Amino acid sequence: MRILNWNCNNGISNKRQIDYLKSFNADVVIIPEIKKSNIKTLSPDSYVWATNNHLNLAPKGLGVLSFNGYTLEECPRDEDMELFIPVKVKSSKQSFNLVAVWNFYSACKQGRFKGVTGPECVEFSALKYYKDFLKDPCLIAGDWNLGPTFAQAGFLRIM
Repeated sequence: MRILNWNCNNGISNKRQIDYLKSFNADVVIIPEIKKSNIKTLSPDSYVWATNNHLNLAPKGLGVLSFNGYTLEECPRDEDMELFIPVKVKSSKQSFNLVAVWNFYSACKQGRFKGVTGPECVEFSALKYYKDFLKDPCLIAGDWNLGPTFAQAGFLRIM
């Protein structure tokens, strides 16, 4: 299985970028900062996409795309945790859980985590919330943007 994590920095729209991404022949691709309109150009077998910027007409978001016969099933999630997306990845050969991440540390745009820092911030809360989901074979991947609310010492205390 090939998994690619790619922060596209607001762009996967031109042929050169698309061809380069496809050259990896990945089965699953996690893409922070992708616009939903750019997903179609990649022709995935299935995808999950979410944004936390609902006011923008063409917002960036977090995309999880599958290829080569893999399918994605988005699992129930806490919308206030914004861009932490639980997904079941399946194929005829294997399956596992994935939590895709595009984290902004204390810069949540809405909901009960907006501006929250410390032990109740979105990062720690998401790890606690998805703890049971993480018990099965699982991968957590994406762009953590580790910032002031997610210091290593704090992370080690909750684990």
